[in-house]
Amino acid sequence: MATENKGKINLNGKLLIAVAFLMGTLLFIALVFQGIRAHMPYREMYDMSGGWHYEDGSAVTDKMISVGRNESITISCTLPSQILKENNLYVWNRLLHITASIDGKTVSEIGKQQQGVLTFDIGPTWQEIPLSSSDCRKTLTLKIDNYSSRQYFKLSSACMGTYNDINLTIVRNNISNLAEGMIIILIAVILLIYSIVLKHYHINDDRMAMQYLSILSFTLTVWFMMDSPIMMIPLSISVFRYMAAIFSMFISAVPCVLFFSEILTATQKTLKTLLSFYIIALIAMLLMIGLGCITLEQSFYIFIVAAIMVFVIINKCCLDEYREKHDRLFLYLLMANAVLLTGAVANTLSYIFDNVYDVTNIFRRSYIVFLACIGFTLVRRRLRRFADIRAAAHYRDLAYVDPVTGGDTRLRFEEDINSRSRRDHAWFINIDLINYKIVNQAYGWEKGDRLLADMYSDIKGTLREQERLCNLGNASFGYLLYSESGEDTKKRIADISARLVKCARHIDRNLLVGAAYYACPISEDENSLNELLDMTRMAYQNPYAERIPELNCYIYNDKCRKELLFDKELENALSDAIQNKEFIPYFQPKIDLSTGRMSCAEALSRWNSPKYGMLMPGRFIPLFERNGMIFDVDLCIFEQVCRTINHWVDVGLEPPRVSVNVSKAVIQREDLVERYCDVARKTHANPRYLEFELTESLAYDDYDKIQSILDVIHSY
Repeated sequence: MATENKGKINLNGKLLIAVAFLMGTLLFIALVFQGIRAHMPYREMYDMSGGWHYEDGSAVTDKMISVGRNESITISCTLPSQILKENNLYVWNRLLHITASIDGKTVSEIGKQQQGVLTFDIGPTWQEIPLSSSDCRKTLTLKIDNYSSRQYFKLSSACMGTYNDINLTIVRNNISNLAEGMIIILIAVILLIYSIVLKHYHINDDRMAMQYLSILSFTLTVWFMMDSPIMMIPLSISVFRYMAAIFSMFISAVPCVLFFSEILTATQKTLKTLLSFYIIALIAMLLMIGLGCITLEQSFYIFIVAAIMVFVIINKCCLDEYREKHDRLFLYLLMANAVLLTGAVANTLSYIFDNVYDVTNIFRRSYIVFLACIGFTLVRRRLRRFADIRAAAHYRDLAYVDPVTGGDTRLRFEEDINSRSRRDHAWFINIDLINYKIVNQAYGWEKGDRLLADMYSDIKGTLREQERLCNLGNASFGYLLYSESGEDTKKRIADISARLVKCARHIDRNLLVGAAYYACPISEDENSLNELLDMTRMAYQNPYAERIPELNCYIYNDKCRKELLFDKELENALSDAIQNKEFIPYFQPKIDLSTGRMSCAEALSRWNSPKYGMLMPGRFIPLFERNGMIFDVDLCIFEQVCRTINHWVDVGLEPPRVSVNVSKAVIQREDLVERYCDVARKTHANPRYLEFELTESLAYDDYDKIQSILDVIHSY
């Protein structure tokens, strides 16, 4: 419980850190842009918003002049008594046809083509009216025509200055719009990085949803930036900016619907149908705009109505999903989408009451709130999953990454063999480094492990496509090799052998690490790694195996396979053989040369099988030592020896001392002595007639263990 609470605290802490970092970044952007605005070198432009009058001579008192549909208004003023060099007059023109003349001579005209149709002059822009020093005290007349819904001529924007002055004015007055665009870009980048992280950790639940959300963010970035006057500085063509803003606004609903279709799985079919209808309607609307069938004003109304319908349907889907699954995520999505719906409705009302159809400030702000809410909700939702994924990755590394070589483990290698796509001409090679323990003893374990890692790296350099290599442990490597001929296999084994020799000499020029290579073909049916290892071991020093003496390589073949199948039969027959007393001792006498009489005897194992006949120990003892069954055979032989000694005593013979072999494979068993003593007690054998024979190599391997066994035997 403490660990679980600690994990929750850590996750919440990381979430707070992430939120604090995001808020700090946004605040930093705002402060930077505010600082730029405050310290930007700037020269105030000459205010030209006063002194204007209508055609009837009445003064213009409003700084925002309303111009209705198909209405024409003419205003004029007297230019200043001094006009500096390179100074011009600038006015903000939003979708109006404005003709400027000085003393009746036309000097500037923009928006002449029909408004609301795709033309070169369309789009809000700063209109430049060229002036010269000779124009002082002359009369400037502006004829303003409107061919669409009600528009407003911003008289307060009229100013005089140089081209650089107007650019600085644009930047200063729209610094907040630039900051807004940078914030959207930041959100888009964060969402994109987050989706990449999801892909890296193989989290597929929200990955596509986050990608669609990042696409939506980039689409909104184009819309927001192109709709800002600040983009007039790098992009002087107003129609390009205006069309980019309009079309990005139109298609913003597409990634939005795609996002919800990934999250709302129960209503996914409904949302995809909705998306299809929206895309068809959007394409049809764009074609009609291009052909001049409808105006941009009408397309705005169509879009806003379509957007409201889309958001209403999405809200209905969110509500249905929440009722079905009772997951608060869908409630949060419902609330976020409600913000979008509110923004769309509010903008529609502004269109209706203000008669200005292309002002989308409210809609844009609602999208920012929507992105912030959705992004925060999804990141928070998946934060715990990241901790689980990292933990799983850590345990996967423990299982799949060998700590000594940094390569694949036996488990990973076996999975690769079983899942391999290529099935033909596959070979398994067991590369066994001979007497590597001596290297560790002579040079130390650290250097020995480093040499093992270097050897692994060198062998890995021989891998071809789809081939695999792993550390099997005990200074041996497993190699999955594809070769279409025996000659090619031989060449590649020779290459590996040369690399191992060269690698060993990096440690010591005189160091020679030998290796034995046991190879076997892999059938097209799946072979487990244990089966492959058994097959390669069967090939080692097997008279039926194909041998390449110069490489110390043994290749498993069908004859070896028959031997392996016979081994399986012996393993299956072992239990019945012990029960039926088929294992019998043969006593080999030991003669005292000084007297010529028998001094003792050694019990040798034989398997008198009714099915296979008399089997010699060399045929079954190595097999049972490998699979751990030899202990039962040893106990069976020991019991037979004890009963034979008792029989000799009963018939009046003086038994010789009989030695019994103890297998090296069972010497580490904790119950070794106890089990032998149990047999001796059960048969009432006299211990003075018994000896246990242990090889010298056993004593060298673990002297203390052997000494403790001998002490117990002597005390019996």
